[in-house]
Amino acid sequence: MLRLLLVLMLATPPMLQAADRVQVRDGINLNLRAAPSTTAEIIGQVTAEDRLRLLDQHRDFFYVTSEAGQQGWVSRDFVTLQPETAPPTETETPPGADAPPAEPEPEPEVVAESKPTDHPVETAPVSDTVDALQAELAALQIAHQALQQSHARLEEEHSTLLVDFAKLRQSQREAQREASSTEVEVDLRDNPYVVAALALLFFLVAFLAGMNWQLRRTRKRYGGLRL
Repeated sequence: MLRLLLVLMLATPPMLQAADRVQVRDGINLNLRAAPSTTAEIIGQVTAEDRLRLLDQHRDFFYVTSEAGQQGWVSRDFVTLQPETAPPTETETPPGADAPPAEPEPEPEVVAESKPTDHPVETAPVSDTVDALQAELAALQIAHQALQQSHARLEEEHSTLLVDFAKLRQSQREAQREASSTEVEVDLRDNPYVVAALALLFFLVAFLAGMNWQLRRTRKRYGGLRL
């Protein structure tokens, strides 16, 4: 039994001092919310000039109260704890601490230093903005490399098309020359004067051959007489 009590005492985390002061960082208008969640209702704002006292803690939120009696939850990412030497006072039960709503990762609640407004604007930390810009720059560089590769492929295809076009023009010229020579031959054959000349030449050759044959026959018949 004694060992069990000792283990429980060692395993129990230290409790926060309820009398600790909470100091808002300079230049920040911090939202005061009704519950420990970044989606909870905003019930006010506190600055570095407000004296806040810690009442309770839930995850990444502190439940604080101001000298004016205003109470609510603030994000611990934008405040610092300042322990006091005075004895702790009785704490009040914070509303919404028993059953806090499900929440995403803590989001910054910082707005530019200005007069409080009814609808404060919450801005992201500079580091997140720089990371986002670096990611966009890397994506643009990848897209630029892809465009360069596409441009190189298009140039290669263009060169190939030019070579094919030159070959096609050469083939067309050769086909035109062949067609022209064929047309000339066809025209010569279809010309009636050419046909008549060829027929006359053939007739003369046949006539001379016949006369030569007749002359030889006569010589043989008359014993080699000369005519």
